[in-house]
Amino acid sequence: MTPNPEELRAKSRIYVQAARAETVPELKQKFANYAFALAQLAEQIERKEVGDTVAKVNLDEYHRQILEESRKLIETGLNRRSA
Repeated sequence: MTPNPEELRAKSRIYVQAARAETVPELKQKFANYAFALAQLAEQIERKEVGDTVAKVNLDEYHRQILEESRKLIETGLNRRSA
């Protein structure tokens, strides 16, 4: 099932807000990148530039990337505090 462009834009706005509130530069950039990617994917879906499978794979990959980067940044922050 193709993600709904309006839902993608709503998620994009959440990541924009997260980027604005974030103080860790690397995480701030990742949130901003993710927000942009979601907005772009919404546009592509509306223009029928991507099919259902590609949109789903792209969304799943974006989710995986942001979660992995967030985990790494959190671990780095925790390691710095304990050192």
